[in-house]
Amino acid sequence: LTKRVTCFSEVNDSILMWSYYADKHQGVCLEYDPILLNDGNDEHVTILNAIQKVQYSEKQYNSVGSLNSMEDINTIFFSKALCWSHEQEWRIVLNENIEKLRFPCLTGVYLGANFDNSEKYCDIVRSVIGKDRYVALYDAVVDREEYKIRFDCRNPKK
Repeated sequence: LTKRVTCFSEVNDSILMWSYYADKHQGVCLEYDPILLNDGNDEHVTILNAIQKVQYSEKQYNSVGSLNSMEDINTIFFSKALCWSHEQEWRIVLNENIEKLRFPCLTGVYLGANFDNSEKYCDIVRSVIGKDRYVALYDAVVDREEYKIRFDCRNPKK
């Protein structure tokens, strides 16, 4: 049973997640509008059918033995230890035969506070955004008074 898993979060300003998922604030965070995902394309319907909120628990699912139902499989893919609940995670799980997913619902790109702003990396970010439509580009700024991150929009919509 081979599946592809993609993870999402409801929050974009978690110092912890920027530290361990975005290479100590050097990476990017992509913002999606899930409502825009449903554009009638069969591929996106598959995604909508596959996206679920992660359930957090103190008890670990015992996967030893056979998987008897889709409920057993979903429990494995959509369960996580309670200590990770701050992530407010959602996951998409799809079959291995899907090679590339298009996400027409990309609405923002957030650059980490330690993002390498060299032209090479900015070109990579621009290639993700594309030139066909507006996608907001944000710079992360570490607050100097509180332990939090705020974002400044680099390309406000006109």
